[in-house]
Amino acid sequence: MSETTVIYHDELDIETYDKTNNFTVFNQTISIEAYYKGDDGYIYIKKQSDDTIVESWRVSEDGTINTTYTIPEGKYYFQTNANNVLSGSYAQLTYEKDVTEPSISFSPTSKDDNEPFDVTVTASDSESTIENTWYSWETEVTTPSSWTSFTNGTGITLDQEGENYLYAKAEDFSGNTKIDYSGKYILTKDLFVMVNGTWLDAKGIYVKESGVWDEKELYLKVNDTWTKKV
Repeated sequence: MSETTVIYHDELDIETYDKTNNFTVFNQTISIEAYYKGDDGYIYIKKQSDDTIVESWRVSEDGTINTTYTIPEGKYYFQTNANNVLSGSYAQLTYEKDVTEPSISFSPTSKDDNEPFDVTVTASDSESTIENTWYSWETEVTTPSSWTSFTNGTGITLDQEGENYLYAKAEDFSGNTKIDYSGKYILTKDLFVMVNGTWLDAKGIYVKESGVWDEKELYLKVNDTWTKKV
């Protein structure tokens, strides 16, 4: 979903907008109008990251502009620069702003294994696209207190034993964020056997055949699927 946003300033006088409180746009067309009465000046579109000018227009004395510009993906801000303009001067920029949070998918959505495995996390946004993604493994359903960044669409490895939930956070280029989670993901690296009432870590299974002890692999059948445990 998007909403129409207008940046407007009347009675301009060497006005520079604060880029940290300005706008974000993304692969779309913006509309620009301006009228400078009594003097001339410039209108700029600049990148937030390094203040690079991506486009500019000169407004002549008592002149007007009415134009459109297709801006690349990213974050930008709108700047005006004029000297001694008179009352009635204005500069206006109109654009559609993305106000929809991203979506997040997990594959698989749950798993139980005895070896470390990956869960692929993909964030998507049909309007402004994804800028940042983070993840966190949690042992219970709770919002993480810290996050680790990752490349969107790649696998995240579970290597800690026990029951786990995978949380993911995504941010699009318009600053909308989404937090979601999936699980349970269960990792059991070791097999345990009870000996005289005590659970012991079984590192291997041995079978004595013809007087010789030979190490064997152990498989357990879970939901009609044989899984190697040792």
